[in-house]
Amino acid sequence: MGKDKPLGQTIADLLNFATATLIEAGCETPKLDARLLMQHVCEIEHAGLISRMNEQVSNADHDAFLKLIELRVSGRSVHRIIGYREFYGHMFKLSPDTLEPRPDTECLIDRVLADRGEFGPKPHFVDIGTGSGAIAISLLKALPDARAVASDISIGALETAKFNANALDVSQRIEFVQSNYCDDLTGLFDFLVSNPPYIATAEVKALESEVRDWDPSIALDGGADGLDAYREILKSATTVLKPGGKLYLEIGYDQATDLQALSGSYGLEFGGLTRDLGGQPRVIVLISG
Repeated sequence: MGKDKPLGQTIADLLNFATATLIEAGCETPKLDARLLMQHVCEIEHAGLISRMNEQVSNADHDAFLKLIELRVSGRSVHRIIGYREFYGHMFKLSPDTLEPRPDTECLIDRVLADRGEFGPKPHFVDIGTGSGAIAISLLKALPDARAVASDISIGALETAKFNANALDVSQRIEFVQSNYCDDLTGLFDFLVSNPPYIATAEVKALESEVRDWDPSIALDGGADGLDAYREILKSATTVLKPGGKLYLEIGYDQATDLQALSGSYGLEFGGLTRDLGGQPRVIVLISG
């Protein structure tokens, strides 16, 4: 890792060593990354870690922690190493078949929930390309009378989403369907939500290594112009949504104008944009006629 192992074996010693190593490797959040990996190895929360800073670390935990730091230096994200990531206040298991849910997507949940009074007493919705299930499950946790269908083309992703649904106690209200976008969906839904692949093919290689090398390419690559997945969803939207049903779609920062124009050719009305914490357009709302 470019440095000698530390002489001390307290938690504080190891964290200081690991932070310096991650700084040298160019990690953006070295102190946080080191702490999260230490918490994972020691199986403790942040408060417990703080109270144990001067404790000696066992040889097994010492070696395990340094191996995780090596993985982080190699470009694997902290959450891929741990195998879980928090999203909208809940912990979700990750797998090689699933996109790692990220904070920007939380504004998609916020936008849907802002319309919760429009859905009726027992809304039924579909999450296209569910991945880990983070979007569908977070909405079910916030809407206790809702039901969902979560679809994905990947069996591995669906298995991961099922695990998360069981772990977060919503499995009785969610159905999992293997489907290429809307192809195998039946029935009419109150709304549709999706974070589809929207990176233009030529831009995928320029993504950060922890995204490009570890998130599944099928969840990133949106075709030559980044809009292929949207075309697939929009062409079927009116067949799976009730009249007046809404689509809530996460989008790239420069795709709002193109999607607004594209939606009209599929009989959908523009229902507004929501910006993320960085001020960029992040969610487009479209309405079925």
